[in-house]
Amino acid sequence: MSDKKDLTPSEISVVARRLIKNDSVIYFLNNCRLIYESLMPSIVQQPLVYNSIEESVIAAFDTVQNLVNGKHIYRLLLRFAYIHLVRVIDIYRAAAAKDRVEGQVSRGVGQRDITIAIDMYLAAKDSKGGLSRTKLLDYCRRGKRWSFLTGPSPISVFVFSPTADTIMYVLPPPLPVPLRRDSLPQRQNNSITDPTIQSLAAHVWHGNPELVRVLIEVGQFAGLAPSRITRGVPRIEDVVTRTNHAFSPLLCNIL
Repeated sequence: MSDKKDLTPSEISVVARRLIKNDSVIYFLNNCRLIYESLMPSIVQQPLVYNSIEESVIAAFDTVQNLVNGKHIYRLLLRFAYIHLVRVIDIYRAAAAKDRVEGQVSRGVGQRDITIAIDMYLAAKDSKGGLSRTKLLDYCRRGKRWSFLTGPSPISVFVFSPTADTIMYVLPPPLPVPLRRDSLPQRQNNSITDPTIQSLAAHVWHGNPELVRVLIEVGQFAGLAPSRITRGVPRIEDVVTRTNHAFSPLLCNIL
């Protein structure tokens, strides 16, 4: 696989089989306690900690930035932090849309909700920290791509092999804003596009239905995945036990 061009249809099925490997799953199981201890206090309880969605957006950007140069276990935490960033911005976008409908705020021509979220972050930081608008937009795009790949189970980021990092960060060039019909760029075969990420996800989850079920179950129990059931924050010890028990019969069947 080249990391400088998009994947062909025949390559997608090959690469999809390389995304889930036994050693990646075992690494997650061996380190799941540390992962949960790092994530659950800040993310699961976040609505109780922060007073507003704006503060949640700022915290999500800061979390990504703090993890972005890490290795080993921090690389896995960064994957989830990207997804959490997108989730928080989606909530922010919904709130912004509601405010516009109610006439509480106005939006300039060509401004998207993601742009407003970035403006808000930069204003809150008052240009401190050295993060550029381009870098923040890149974080959002990476989060969207990880969300495509993980589908209904955000914690699946922890069982993907390092191949996933390679394909995730080969980003296509950003589209111009405001976007005009006559300014649409021609597709170039020099990056791994979002539709390719979605095709990879479809191959992965179609080929591993039982893994999908387990990941959704464990993620919802831990409070790290969407659920229709409102639960209290579980003990980390209980989440670790639930994780090991759920994954145990799957190890020998994962490609």
